[in-house]
Amino acid sequence: AGFEILATKTLSPQEVEDIERFAARRVAREPVSRIVGHREFWSLDFALSRAPILRLRERVVQGLYGTVVEIGFGSGLNLPFMPASVGKLFAIDPSEGARKLARERVAASAIEVEWRGLDGQRLALADASVDCALSTFTLCTVSDLDQALRELKRVLKPVPPSQRVAMAY
Repeated sequence: AGFEILATKTLSPQEVEDIERFAARRVAREPVSRIVGHREFWSLDFALSRAPILRLRERVVQGLYGTVVEIGFGSGLNLPFMPASVGKLFAIDPSEGARKLARERVAASAIEVEWRGLDGQRLALADASVDCALSTFTLCTVSDLDQALRELKRVLKPVPPSQRVAMAY
């Protein structure tokens, strides 16, 4: 209701299969670290920075602009693909390890990145304060998805076409 989902290029059958397999394992509550085969966050960062995933990230962020909130900023893997039309990004992520990995990407980016909380279910942002929302490979880890989506709706500016949501799962 009131959201515009950005269209992206159709995924290949292999990409769809990989995402479906990952999603099925997450629905079964299998830890992401077990799915990717490692326990440290850097290994998750490594797994989610492979070429097919990076191509998907590049497609997902197209069309974002202005001030963006990203639930699950992680180590900033989407940052290098942000269009020049994005001026500021509010990063939401609970992982201190991810923040450490993000330092170089944040320092190399022309986009101002501000860490604004740990939980996508309780955004430390004012109502109607962002133009766009982004989340990639994260919503499967949010315990109350409905609450997180309500929070996104609350912080997005209400005037179309500024309500843009870009997600990859």
